[in-house]
Amino acid sequence: MDDIAKALGISKKTIYLHYKDKDEIVYAVTEWMLQIDMEGCQHIYKVSTDPIDEILQSTQLMRDLVENIHPALLYDLEKYHPKAWANYVNHKNGFVDIVLRNLKEGQACGYYRADFEPEILARFRVESVDSAFREKVFPSKKFKLVDTQLQLIDHFLRGILTPKGLKVYEAYKIKLLAK
Repeated sequence: MDDIAKALGISKKTIYLHYKDKDEIVYAVTEWMLQIDMEGCQHIYKVSTDPIDEILQSTQLMRDLVENIHPALLYDLEKYHPKAWANYVNHKNGFVDIVLRNLKEGQACGYYRADFEPEILARFRVESVDSAFREKVFPSKKFKLVDTQLQLIDHFLRGILTPKGLKVYEAYKIKLLAK
């Protein structure tokens, strides 16, 4: 609380006029970040040209959001801020539906293989994103969060793409590298 007050140039007493305790602040900030994330995903769905484009644009959004987040954040939320953690888990579970829709649309247009169960891979994808934040799985001293996420999405996509989808994916990657 001292650090927050100092950064804002106000007293702790002023903070407590607006927030009951640190948990309430953490919850408010978490809620705000999750809302930005969801609004970004909804916008990307509206403007993307196809399911592959949607995933790549979502990856860029994720890059922007996690670039300055320490992987221990989720551990701290889970251990010290149960209300904010529950909100995060609920938000994460909402992404299963987004990924599921994307997978079904990708299968319908022939970009993704038809021989996998979309619900299983939707849950797998969401959990793989979450795993990159796990210090025990990907220690931050060894793995940069953004690079880990990019490797995981590339691996995931290459596992579900049809030859047609792979051509589209590779074309998008060339276009992104040119920027």
